[in-house]
Amino acid sequence: MSEELHNHQAGAFTRLATGPSEQQIKYSFEPVWPFEKPFFSSGISINLAWITMLGEEGIIDQSTASDLLNALLLLEAGGPDAFDFQASRGDVYFNLQADLMEKLGADHGGQIYIGRSRIDGDPAILRLYIRERTLNLARSLNALSQVCMDLTEKHLGSVMPGYTGSQAAQPWTFGHYLLSFVDAFQRDVYRLQVAYSGINKCPLGAGTGAGSDLPLNRERAADLLGFEGLIENSREFITANDAFADVVAACSIVLTHMGQLAHDLHTWHTQEFAMIELGDEYCGSSSFMPQKKNPTATTQIRATASASVGLFSSVMSVLKTSSQDFDYGLMKRPLMTAVDNAQDSVDYMASALASVEANTDLMKERALLLGTTISEVARLVQTRGGLDWRTSHFVTERAVRIALDADVPVSELSGAILDEAGNAVCGQTFGFSDDDIRAVLDPQVFVETRCTRGSPNPDETERMLKDRRITVSESVKWIEDRDREHSAARDELTKAISKLTS
Repeated sequence: MSEELHNHQAGAFTRLATGPSEQQIKYSFEPVWPFEKPFFSSGISINLAWITMLGEEGIIDQSTASDLLNALLLLEAGGPDAFDFQASRGDVYFNLQADLMEKLGADHGGQIYIGRSRIDGDPAILRLYIRERTLNLARSLNALSQVCMDLTEKHLGSVMPGYTGSQAAQPWTFGHYLLSFVDAFQRDVYRLQVAYSGINKCPLGAGTGAGSDLPLNRERAADLLGFEGLIENSREFITANDAFADVVAACSIVLTHMGQLAHDLHTWHTQEFAMIELGDEYCGSSSFMPQKKNPTATTQIRATASASVGLFSSVMSVLKTSSQDFDYGLMKRPLMTAVDNAQDSVDYMASALASVEANTDLMKERALLLGTTISEVARLVQTRGGLDWRTSHFVTERAVRIALDADVPVSELSGAILDEAGNAVCGQTFGFSDDDIRAVLDPQVFVETRCTRGSPNPDETERMLKDRRITVSESVKWIEDRDREHSAARDELTKAISKLTS
């Protein structure tokens, strides 16, 4: 019977009277492997570091350590597709143990999990995997920021209507608009950096919450994996899963920004707006209406962002259960969905945005025709008419109403209309010429006369652009530093393995 034990889930025919039922295999074990395959490499790395530490500390003999390490390296080289997962053995945890026992015998293979349990092993694997995904997402956000900055440089002076409440407001430039998202994306990167710091802690060696009587070198295992430290308290690691909630929260905000940008681009791509056009390679045609050019990229990104709203709530619902009853499987699904959706949307947006062509002449024309600078007429009335701001605003509002009633475009307000409005509101006329009014209605003049910090003035936007390039370069360097740390840890692990297996 002892020779058959590796083919069964732990406890089968010992603590338990029978092996797993067909239903348990079908509903509990078979669905596990396809979902767990992305974590295979991280799982092997965790085991390599752990066995290396056990061998160095003399907790297992060098022969056992060598056999286990060589077997794990072969599994790593083969990858998840070559792993012989058998649902009848249980989940991945028991499958790996059974595989090694089958290849090495129980004396060696059975020691793969000595000194730890699934309770500290599973979160270690998940942390190792998610920290790489966090860096990848930050890397993609930097690439998207670069696309925005390059387009900003191209459109520093491309005047367009600004929007508040989905209505034309005061003008800005297309470059100024795009640069605003660089700030949003870099806040996203910062949130990912904070989340990374929480994720990059090692729970290995905490066991089931009570530590161990073995002389485990927890710090060595953490160092070999490039973790920046331990989750020290041997019970707290069970409740430290809020670090994963930080990742989902950061991803949720990333997707919010993707949805905002996609919504604007989607709207401005319509034939009614026609202010921008996505490249054909990011659009689709209609199965029936030949004239249509559907912006597929923005449609999908908006939908993905909307569909991801509840993922953070899902994770929090799992976290609020008793810490002793925590189910990583239930948390992994919304966690992975959030990370995947954020990564895919950012990468899709970066390539789609780079294809955008702006109709700058139409943008500028719209900024004039939609009356985006009418507030400057109110200022003219205030400063040269000697009125307070509120009264001058009322006068200008009345002038707009008079023009609309007479089918006169607001971009063609005249001195006569303004006098009519002034007489009706406050019994005062101003004698402004039509040229006086035209001068303050020019949207190009408007943006060029903005002098406050952060305004759409092309010179000010260019100054901000230079600063943002520095910010993004610092974000890039932060990721490169983390990559070097991970590479150095892997080099150290490789050297330690070589020493034990030589």
